[in-house]
Amino acid sequence: MSERIDNFGRPGTVYAPVKGRAIEIKKSSDPVFSMRILGDGVLMEPEEGKVYAPFDGRIGVIADTGHAIGLISNDGAELLIHVGTDTSRLAGEGFFPKVSEGEDFKRGDLLLEFDLERLLSEGYDAAIPVIITNLSELSELRCIEGPAKAGETVVMEYKIRENVS
Repeated sequence: MSERIDNFGRPGTVYAPVKGRAIEIKKSSDPVFSMRILGDGVLMEPEEGKVYAPFDGRIGVIADTGHAIGLISNDGAELLIHVGTDTSRLAGEGFFPKVSEGEDFKRGDLLLEFDLERLLSEGYDAAIPVIITNLSELSELRCIEGPAKAGETVVMEYKIRENVS
């Protein structure tokens, strides 16, 4: 299924955080993501080592090793962007966060750079799970596969439950 939705600026929209291709999360080599244990979303196959903000929001948490960032959208969706599989073993080498916890950002802002060539040359799976972790607060989630331009291509749409405050 390959779709593109022209829905710029609407709450409940997650744009591609990286240039590449969005595929089903179940294709992740990490069972924590493929089995949707932490949440649901898409798996991004990156073409470059840059992660951009997929919506307007705030940085919730950055892993000490810099390989993962937790984001909170202005409408309350919580998103995890996790660069690669088992990349925490690199102890931060090759990961360069460009933001700090608690910082506000706008869609398209650069959040993180990483050494994609190093990940690939050292045998890491560089695919990036992009998942919404607070699924219980959503009434709908739609994931969209296909080629993606960072900050421009919609990869997920969701609706926050009416009774969630």
